Amino acid sequence: YGGASTINMQLVRTITGRRELTIRRKIRECILSLIIDRKFEKKEIINAYLACAYFGVDIYGVNKLSLEFFNGVDINNISLNDAFFMASLLKRPYPGIISLDWAYKVNIRMNYIRKLYIAHVNRNE
Repeated sequence: YGGASTINMQLVRTITGRRELTIRRKIRECILSLIIDRKFEKKEIINAYLACAYFGVDIYGVNKLSLEFFNGVDINNISLNDAFFMASLLKRPYPGIISLDWAYKVNIRMNYIRKLYIAHVNRNE
């Protein structure tokens, strides 16, 4: 099941490595995420999360992801489609061996992210 965690909570969970399904862990995450929210800008929080997020087998952080999938291209210079791919890996991490089933699910996720992006751009025009 997917939770309703904020990016702050995702950062806390990623940094602490705690995964137990308890109310105590969730309360701890909420408190730590509130502290993070007061001390850092949202962009700093997102960058910190992306620097350590799990994207698949032996791939932690966007820099390692860039090395593995984009020949080390700076993440600020990747295409929009590559950004959709990167974002899809947060939900469907790279399994180490590409299967048709995984590729299909990643493609569905990419299309969903693309639709959200287009809706956001159209709303702000």
